[in-house]
Amino acid sequence: MARQRMTGRERREQLISIGRTAFAELGFEGASVEEIAARAGVSKPVVYEHFGGKEGLYAVVVDREMLALEKVITDSLENGSWRERIEQANLDLREAIRDVDVDTRFRVHMQQIQRATD
Repeated sequence: MARQRMTGRERREQLISIGRTAFAELGFEGASVEEIAARAGVSKPVVYEHFGGKEGLYAVVVDREMLALEKVITDSLENGSWRERIEQANLDLREAIRDVDVDTRFRVHMQQIQRATD
């Protein structure tokens, strides 16, 4: 049976997911286009075609992670009195920090900050 080729959108999402994992595991400097392409089972030009390079992929990963974290906080602020909203936001943020996915977000974000200040 022949493998079905991914659409451009599916491939892009796959590369973002793989890039997110690679950056979290290896850091920005440790992750390479070659590594990301190998994990995705594609050639390096495919990564360049979608993102222009490692920096472009990294920017998309960080942007998505920060938007996800922002959503956790803003969703907490929708209902209740000011005190209830603040308490709920605090609880939701603490829960999110315990979540492995959010831990990855913070690691990726902190690496970005460190890279920008070096």
